[in-house]
Amino acid sequence: MKKLLLGILVTTVFFLTANAQEVKFGLKGGVNFSTILGDNPSIDSRTGFHVGGLAEVKLGDSFSIQPEVLYTQLGTSDPIYELKVDYLAIPIMTKFYLGKVFSLQVGPQFSFLLDDEFRGDVFTREPDLTNFDVAANFGFGVNLKNGLFFETRYALGITPMQENPDLQNGAFQLSVGFQF
Repeated sequence: MKKLLLGILVTTVFFLTANAQEVKFGLKGGVNFSTILGDNPSIDSRTGFHVGGLAEVKLGDSFSIQPEVLYTQLGTSDPIYELKVDYLAIPIMTKFYLGKVFSLQVGPQFSFLLDDEFRGDVFTREPDLTNFDVAANFGFGVNLKNGLFFETRYALGITPMQENPDLQNGAFQLSVGFQF
């Protein structure tokens, strides 16, 4: 499944690049405010970060595709425990420009588990989480003429992180980046 998704991603980027009017590469980073959604609504958010690269493929004056590769920290915490979950995330955002500066963004995100840890007051253990996560992303961006950009995004987990109880990731992201 992972090889199939990677093959689809590479083929899509190649196809889009071949038909693109313009391709811009860039770097981005920012802060995540994440929590776990599901059977336990009384948990708090965890603050983490994300950092990585992107390629924006313009397919028209007001439409582009932006695949990204990000290291991202998610999880949750409360006064008794903390769950830390680190992923290699591959969002594929469709961007609809409202003029030349503002964009609405929507797209899937495929994430591969890199590390997880569950800490309590008197214990530390590895949780039994799935190695692959899919999320639906939506957000808003501001691109300046000098290459600097700002984005805000919400990633809503679709696949369960763990089967029992049924838990999904949820993350609000603020990003700043530069395209060259």
